[in-house]
Amino acid sequence: MNRKLDSCNTSGQGSWWRKITAVMAVLTLFVSELSAQSYAVIGTGTASNTATSNSPVNIYYRRTVCQMVYTASELSAAGIGVGATISELGWYVTGAPLYAMPDYTIKFKHVTATNVAAALGTTGWTTVKNAFSYQPPAGGWNMITLDNNFVWDGSSNLGVEVCWSQVFPGFNASGQCYIYTVTNGYRYSRTDAAGTSCGLSPATATTTKPQVRLGWVGSGTCTGTPAPGNTTGPSVVTSGTTISLGLQNPTMGNDVTYQWYVSTSSSSGPWTPTGTSTASLSATVTQDSWFYCAVTCPEGPSTGNSNVLHVEVVPVVLVPFTGSNTNACGTNIALQDHAGSGNYSNNANGYTVLEAGTNATITISGTYWGEGCCDDLYIYSGAGTGGAVLLNPIGNGAGGVSVNYTGAPGQTLTVRFTSDLSIVYAGFDLMVTYTNPCVPPCIPVATASLDEDCGNSQFYVDVEVTDLNGAPSVSINSDYSGDPGAVSAVGVGSYSIGPFASTSTVNITVTNDGGGPGCETVLGPYTMDCALLGKNALDFDGADDRVNLGDPASLQITGTQLTLEAWIYPTAWRTESWRGSIINKEAPATQGYMLRCGNNGQLSFNFGNGTGWVELQSTTGALALNTWQHVAATYDGANLRMYINGVEVASLANTTSIAAAAGYQVTIGNWSQNNDRGFIGRIDEVRIWATARSLSQITAYKDQLLCGNEGSLRAYYTFDEGVANANNAGVTTLPDLTANANDGAVTNLTLNGSTSNWVQGNINLGACVPVACPEPDPLTISGNLGNQVTLNWTNNGADSYDYEIRTSGLPGSGPAGLTASGNVATSPTVVPGLAPVTAYTAYVRANCTGSSTTSLWLSLPFSTGQIPVSTFPWSVDFSADPGGEFTSSGQTNTWFIGAATGNPAPGLYITNNGGATNSYTNSATSVVHVYRDILFPASDAMVLSFDWSILGESCCDRVRVWLVPITFTPVAGTQITATGSAPTGRVQLAQLNNNAGWNAASYVIPAAYQGTTFRLVFEWRNDGSLG
Repeated sequence: MNRKLDSCNTSGQGSWWRKITAVMAVLTLFVSELSAQSYAVIGTGTASNTATSNSPVNIYYRRTVCQMVYTASELSAAGIGVGATISELGWYVTGAPLYAMPDYTIKFKHVTATNVAAALGTTGWTTVKNAFSYQPPAGGWNMITLDNNFVWDGSSNLGVEVCWSQVFPGFNASGQCYIYTVTNGYRYSRTDAAGTSCGLSPATATTTKPQVRLGWVGSGTCTGTPAPGNTTGPSVVTSGTTISLGLQNPTMGNDVTYQWYVSTSSSSGPWTPTGTSTASLSATVTQDSWFYCAVTCPEGPSTGNSNVLHVEVVPVVLVPFTGSNTNACGTNIALQDHAGSGNYSNNANGYTVLEAGTNATITISGTYWGEGCCDDLYIYSGAGTGGAVLLNPIGNGAGGVSVNYTGAPGQTLTVRFTSDLSIVYAGFDLMVTYTNPCVPPCIPVATASLDEDCGNSQFYVDVEVTDLNGAPSVSINSDYSGDPGAVSAVGVGSYSIGPFASTSTVNITVTNDGGGPGCETVLGPYTMDCALLGKNALDFDGADDRVNLGDPASLQITGTQLTLEAWIYPTAWRTESWRGSIINKEAPATQGYMLRCGNNGQLSFNFGNGTGWVELQSTTGALALNTWQHVAATYDGANLRMYINGVEVASLANTTSIAAAAGYQVTIGNWSQNNDRGFIGRIDEVRIWATARSLSQITAYKDQLLCGNEGSLRAYYTFDEGVANANNAGVTTLPDLTANANDGAVTNLTLNGSTSNWVQGNINLGACVPVACPEPDPLTISGNLGNQVTLNWTNNGADSYDYEIRTSGLPGSGPAGLTASGNVATSPTVVPGLAPVTAYTAYVRANCTGSSTTSLWLSLPFSTGQIPVSTFPWSVDFSADPGGEFTSSGQTNTWFIGAATGNPAPGLYITNNGGATNSYTNSATSVVHVYRDILFPASDAMVLSFDWSILGESCCDRVRVWLVPITFTPVAGTQITATGSAPTGRVQLAQLNNNAGWNAASYVIPAAYQGTTFRLVFEWRNDGSLG
């Protein structure tokens, strides 16, 4: 430019000056256009993507292509007019990416699709921002000025694509922005590979759509509704909250001006101008405030003031960690968990009562962040936790779920929060608002319970007046003929009203002696049928009610024989079937057994085998609400089966064994670990068996009581304690009617009234039929030496006992499958002549009254082990199989004994080709074992020695040497995990990896193994990567 000036003559200067003037005119016009620039935000909320989930600013993977649709209705609702020119785009960045994204490119196009359930294709796009380096800072809207403006047609949806090339120096878990939830709202593909993602089609759809801010210029004179309408924004906030206000009716055009006003005195002012000339306002409020906006459009007609919005600043109330507090009627509050704005603590169990008086309506709204499996937010009807559960939102962790509930006029609500002992989150932030006036209460507070006098075929109603609520005194009456026991002009206290004849129904009225109409409490109806006295059940509230049975040895049922039974009367369903625990003994390490229901009538039977859960479920709708139904679940070592009212509803083949949930109690009505999985409704007649009952047995006995001495019956509860619906505060034991005496502790139940108490149970059960010859339960196996076992059972006074050992067939079915049998006078008995490493079933029955009556057969599947090594010193040169067992099912790489090509001598080695070579396939993950049982001498110190060589990936491919109990059998594909210590646990002696030369290893066997039979295991594992 300077060289051109130096060479210009005067006329040239004039020409140059005219050029400058023209340029300035263009610049002046452009500035005028910029003055009418408007901004619109699509999406709401403050949720962000995680540092490892995809968004237009996330670099957890090094390059990305993503697509999203912003619908025409979203654009219009945000105030963007027909023909608007979009010139800017921005993301609200909450976490900055650590590295810049190269070749960051943005594309627009008009689309008919309303979401990205399918990709938007790779053609028809307009590149509005081309290939620049992008690394936005955190802390707000990061606006990008587009290279090419885009004119929106006013009716199509707006497709947006963003892409970039490989980030350097590498990926990083960073880059977060505001998102909102829309089904199929966002589609992406991401990779760490070199190159660019631009031009690719995204493959994965999610519901986390990025919020976007668009800068645009209007299309002409003002358009829109004649007036701005309501001022939009929150009406209730806490002090210090920054709020966003807007206008109900958008006004579009080039010359619209906005002037916001605020008052902290009243809805009539005085008013103070605030904010800038935009259709939205961000303001921080610390006291009650009133806002409106004056909108002016010279081209008309959308001119006027928005309606005044009152923003009330309310106090924060915390639900206590434990215990309770109360919020007075009419006081709007922000209700948070005990930790306020921080993460809540473990083991919380507190509640807040929200009083509604006699007329007010309470609305609760906000967000809950909690652990979905184990932490619970409840809204109950009434004061306290005894009422119906109205809302129980399931948390989804840091993502948060919406909470919205509006009660009925005069309905007091209670908000309760419980947490277990695991993961914690932000809890909840709820707004509690009142509508309708809080009519001053005049109703006396009273409760009532039944008091039986069935010796005289009658009953009483005991009334407890706890609060006169402003009354000078109260009168207590019934609607029974003659009003027996009525009292008048009494105060706070206990009063027995009645008597009333058995089977009659009465209502009790407690009246404010100084009040008018409506100032009375009506209690009831109450009834009692003395003929049904004691035919009870327990009602569980689904929150924390439970019966704890402890962890007695008789309920530590393992192996392959189990039956669980109960009569249930569900009154509401938990969201998932695994939340409604009927009978539960569950350890975290996939151990134990349980019978549960939920999910709109789905029954679930589940047990843990130590490596996984085996679950059988019915269809939904198999169970019904508000009716008695019998449920049973059995496992016999071959199949899981479930029955409802004596009809099989589901089955599943399985042959694994139930693993002991040692240290975890059995519970009725809730989860063994905490109160998160409670049953809602009544439970009666619980039976726990250490045998698989047949369908005929279940059908024959489901409608009658048991006597308690039935064989294999480990626990039996009739629930016939207390008085139905009465005050049963002292009745806290649920007796076990078997000789095992596994009495239950009734825990957390209110024990008064018609819920969370002893209530009427299934009244249609027949009397027990005594068992003439009970089974000699339990049957156990010991002394498993490979070729013999010892049978043990309970000597129950029978004349003699028959036993059979079979590989197939039922007892008494003949010689096919029969290995050994006999008749003996007592237990135990040794059975020799068995084959090592063979599956058998043992059967035992009792012969009573001179052998004229026999019991049912007890059965117990078992497998013999190896004949253990017992002569020392013991050595193996692998010129022959040393009697070990191999696990290799489904594995590419396996153990082999022999001489592989290139190996110096016969040995034990890993092969991928049937033993031809000592090599393995490194791309196929494998876990295989070879094991040998050894009977260690009772006194001598033992040393394990062997030579080894391994060439593989040092981090991840290895041999481990274990000592495990002979009851533990390794499973191909599953690594052994260390548990406990010698001599009862699984103990790792060595881990060997990546040493190509031959090495001599020597390990001292711990002295705790002396005199025991244990299993020596060599385990190979490779991870499927390098090697």
